Formats: sequence, structure tokens, C-alpha cells
Amino acid sequence: MSPRYLIFLLVINNVSSQNNTALLPKIVGGFEATNQSQFAFMVSIRLYGHHICGGSIIDPSHVLTAAHCCLNNDNNKPYPPHMMSITAGSLHLNNAPMVKSVNAIIVHPKYDTERLVNDIALIRIRGVFEWWSRLLTAIPIASVVPEHEYCFSCGWGTTKFNTSKPSNHLLYVNIPIYNRKMCQKIYQPMPITDKMICAGAKGKDSCQGDSGGPLVCNGVLAGIVSWGSGCGDYPGVYTAVAKYKSWINHFIMNSSSTLKYNILAVIFNVAFAFFI
Repeated sequence: MSPRYLIFLLVINNVSSQNNTALLPKIVGGFEATNQSQFAFMVSIRLYGHHICGGSIIDPSHVLTAAHCCLNNDNNKPYPPHMMSITAGSLHLNNAPMVKSVNAIIVHPKYDTERLVNDIALIRIRGVFEWWSRLLTAIPIASVVPEHEYCFSCGWGTTKFNTSKPSNHLLYVNIPIYNRKMCQKIYQPMPITDKMICAGAKGKDSCQGDSGGPLVCNGVLAGIVSWGSGCGDYPGVYTAVAKYKSWINHFIMNSSSTLKYNILAVIFNVAFAFFI
């Protein structure tokens, strides 16, 4: 794969008129993850086998990520599923024990590439994630948008701005939720809607390659890494997952084959977990 495709996926080609810096999906200022069970939901999303984004397992056959991770910049349409794959089950990017092919990509129909709103997508894998245990499991979805909390984001993205080499080890960073009105002042005229979360502190942020990854607050998936300016200079912007819970459930529950797989997988894996 030509490096320029990776760069186009990671860098959103919109420019803030306020500071004239590229807005991009953006771990800096964090730590190496050491306990797989704390990040058992985390996956790498791949295009032709190359890491492009992070994602979160939300049930045995679905991953939640950012819409911009799934779209071809040449035609703004979702990539054909056969081009993409999911790796899971390891803190290390290059030796994950589980690789899953993709069955379907569902991008939010109102995702706006200019205003960067509704930056959310579902990826349905072929089959299910096996060995459902503390080392590989789903993360619950938030029911409310966090306001005054410390959360964490994680990913295999770069550790500084404007580089393309991902981290081979999963990194995480603890960051506070940022006031939305203050965030709007920073990013105007880009809209910071009630379906977005701002989070971060000086020198602490997600970065290129972390797109689609999680913002976890009190043990639930509260946000998806979406966009921001630089890495650690300004707060990052995350899609507020709670605002899309009904949209997510609609696609999961209306897939009879997926529901069948989910029920069987949960029964099998819960039973199996007692013997490992």
C-alpha cells in the first residue's frame, strides 16, 4: 500500500481558519499498557493488512469506530469489506493472535466530511470473536455524555505530531473532559455539537493513527477518537457514543444472523471461560 493512502486516512483535509493547522484524527503524554484485561475490547483496524485506526469491540461480532476510518478519500464511499480486517487479543500491534475478516461496514448516513459531524461507523466481522474472556471481551456503551470526569484514550498511533510510524505497543493517556463552550471557541468556525466530546490537556492527547479508538469513562465507551488540531496542543474531539446508542442498536438487533451468532457465542464463551 502506498504511504500516501495511510496519510490521507489519518489526516482530515480540512483547515481551521483560526489557526491554519490541519485538523486530524488524533497518544502523546501517555503510558504503555501492561494489562491486556484492561484493554480487552481494543482492536486494530487494517486496510490491506496495515494499521489505519483503532476500534472497540461492542459485542461478539461488531466493532465501533470512526466513519472517516472506513471511507475511501478518492470517492468518499466505504471501502469494500474484503480490503479491511480486524486484529485483536494483544497489546502489541504486530503480533495479535486473532485476525478477522470484515463482513459489512456501516457508516452513519449523516456523516459530514466538511463539518466532521456524525463521525461513527460499525464494522461487522465474519463470524465472531472467539475465546470470549477477560482477555478479549466487549466494552459497554455509555448511556450519558460525560461532563466532569477523567477518562482515558488508547491506541497504537504516533507519539508526536506529523509523523507516520505507529507505536508497536498499545499506549494510553488519562485526560479530563474539556468544557464544550470553551472548546467551541478554540475550534470555531468548526461546530462542536452536543454529539461531540472535547477531552485533553497540554501535552496529553490522542494522535495520528489513534482515530476510531475509544474514550473510556468509568468503564464504559463514552467517545470515539475523531479529530483535533495537532497532538497535545488543543483538546481532542471525540464522537459522543451515548448520542448514537439507538442507531447502533438498530443495526445490531435488526441483523438476525448477527443476533444468532451473538447468542451462541455468548453461551459458548461464557461456558468456556470457566475452564480457562
